[in-house]
Amino acid sequence: MITVDRASDSALQIPPEVWTLIFEHFSSADLSRARLTCRRWNQLVVGSPSLLGKFELKLLEKTLHPESDRIKDLLASSTIRFSRVLLHGETFIDAGTWWPRIGRNLQVMEMRNRVIDIPDLFELLRGTPKLKVLKVCSKYSAEEEIIPQIDFALASLEVLELETDCPADLLCMLAQMCPRLKEFSLNIVPIVGIEPESVLREVLDFIRTVRNSLESVSVRGTEDNLLEELLDFEGLRLKRVSLACCEREILSEPGKEQLSVEELRVNICSDEV
Repeated sequence: MITVDRASDSALQIPPEVWTLIFEHFSSADLSRARLTCRRWNQLVVGSPSLLGKFELKLLEKTLHPESDRIKDLLASSTIRFSRVLLHGETFIDAGTWWPRIGRNLQVMEMRNRVIDIPDLFELLRGTPKLKVLKVCSKYSAEEEIIPQIDFALASLEVLELETDCPADLLCMLAQMCPRLKEFSLNIVPIVGIEPESVLREVLDFIRTVRNSLESVSVRGTEDNLLEELLDFEGLRLKRVSLACCEREILSEPGKEQLSVEELRVNICSDEV
């Protein structure tokens, strides 16, 4: 591994592009040590998608089943500063003692699970103070859960993407955690017995809570009332709006509150044959 005196003039004169080319040949372990050498190197790594990709961890349910203590021990003692983690499986993975070391440097977390367990998700998020992007995909909702008392915030979270059949509990919990959310995307998977109007209320409550920082909203799965509500939403200054369905009449009378919208994507709904 190459080491450099932080105060070395010759090192400071080397262009960032050259350092990036050098770092491309580093293993993730060596690159982790390079990030600890100085702030400049850490910023170079974080600012390079190709280098940051070396810190991606993909965990499958079969990898972390209850008997996989050896793997959990390895993760608990890992010196690699993972920036992105993918959690794929039928249920949420038990965080245990290994998660704090993995989660503390994460910037992106993507979860593709069959069942959402609110308390487990809560504990995972508690251990990710630097998280900027959260993507959760769950085709089947868990049994009704009591929302834990929220005693922490995801102060760095800017992007939230959800794909689920029953977002109420998720939205209720996450609304209290995301004081600086900028982009919100929700794809509601149809489910028998859930009325669109009830989902719409939950979505509006969430947007109302995070409206001070929100810039982009994309929603699929609710009916045509959402845009009408958003256009007259006081305190909301959206730049981008994308919705699955909208009545033509709503577009002809834009709300005075949402003159900030720069990009609007909607599908026009019509009863005409």
